[in-house]
Amino acid sequence: MKNKFVIRKKELKDCEAWIDINISSWNDNLKGIVSDRVLKLISSNKDEKIKHAIETFKEDDNHYVLEEENRVVGILKIKNSNRYGLEDCGEIQMLYLLSTEMKKGYGKALVETAFQILSRKGFKKIVIGCLDGNSANTFYKHLGGRVIRQEDFHLFGEVYKENIYLYEIK
Repeated sequence: MKNKFVIRKKELKDCEAWIDINISSWNDNLKGIVSDRVLKLISSNKDEKIKHAIETFKEDDNHYVLEEENRVVGILKIKNSNRYGLEDCGEIQMLYLLSTEMKKGYGKALVETAFQILSRKGFKKIVIGCLDGNSANTFYKHLGGRVIRQEDFHLFGEVYKENIYLYEIK
């Protein structure tokens, strides 16, 4: 039996799950890639982060959630790229799933949704950045992305390498 899920715009009620998924994704997938200090900073002040997310919430066409059985298990944020030389591209800025929900086709469904939305907005090319060493690099390659360059990714005073993937929408 195939899992039933829906991808929809983020709503105010999703703010806590959004923060939870963001934090758990960093801790589950980037331990050993980013410093423990960075992971601690990302995980700190969770209640304040949720409060801020609620206070600053506004509905838009850039934030989406993947919901399975009335529970948010994935998040997606898209935008116009502001990366040098790639300003004509759409970008998947954030795509996170709970680690228990990986390998169920949800990541692919989120990417496909992002491609559809960005294509409707007029983009013919899409970029995704992924920290070097993150297992998600394999996923992005599998979906047809090609690394066009590496960039420095600055995070809490530390610098990491980020692989930039390019996709051309047909």
